[in-house]
Amino acid sequence: MIYDPTLGLVFIKTTKVAGSSFEVAITPLLSEQAIITLNERWVADRVAAKTIQLRNTHWLPPTRLAAQVLRHRHDALCIPADILRGRGSRHECFSFEKDHMTAQQIRDQIGQAEWDRCLKVAIIRNPYERVVSDYFMKRGRSLSPNDFPPISEWLRRNPERILRNEQILRLSEPGADQSPQKQIDLDFVIKYESFETDLMRLSNELGIDGNTLCERFQATRIHSEFKSNQALMLKRFALDPQSKSLIDSLLSWQFEAFGYESVVPFEETA
Repeated sequence: MIYDPTLGLVFIKTTKVAGSSFEVAITPLLSEQAIITLNERWVADRVAAKTIQLRNTHWLPPTRLAAQVLRHRHDALCIPADILRGRGSRHECFSFEKDHMTAQQIRDQIGQAEWDRCLKVAIIRNPYERVVSDYFMKRGRSLSPNDFPPISEWLRRNPERILRNEQILRLSEPGADQSPQKQIDLDFVIKYESFETDLMRLSNELGIDGNTLCERFQATRIHSEFKSNQALMLKRFALDPQSKSLIDSLLSWQFEAFGYESVVPFEETA
């Protein structure tokens, strides 16, 4: 996530939408006061490795920090250097802010008035592509990728993964007895399929250098090791009809709100 009180920006980071690459691209253009949850695990990417020093978060309270130090002793070796650095921990386990904070968590932290004042930005992506990309990431990170279940079986076991981004973008209505949930009204949407065009529009909104932002984004490719040719094929998805129907029903609002078309799935082939 990103919160920049000077620019008036809140970036709600959803999953499998190139959000990490976006954070790396925009971070040097933010103010010194910006809270930025850049992830230490990205250092394999050359652009991210130079940017990670700009990560800025709040340390956990002492009692919670001590417990985390005991759990993550290897990462704790960086704490003295991070204290001298003065921008919070580079490791998420020691920080108050997390990589994929929900809209609810961000609003609770900065307050309703500041939430209302800021430009709330998120990235959206074709629902089929996002789900397939999530599958390939999970398979790539598994202990036995070759034995990982096919996507149809995986989705039936883990339907909550389809709604991961909806959970991130959901808010509780203040003052309601039963805390009903609602999808937040985003002020600015970056579409994955028109990323650079939308980055230029966002730059104009924020008053930052759009050319630099786009150049940095082009040079950053985080998590590319999990990508597959199948995941990148335009309008061809390794989805069986049942899995496609599940996505259609759970994410129908995205198709309607952002103009994505329901496509005919192709069976996955060997």
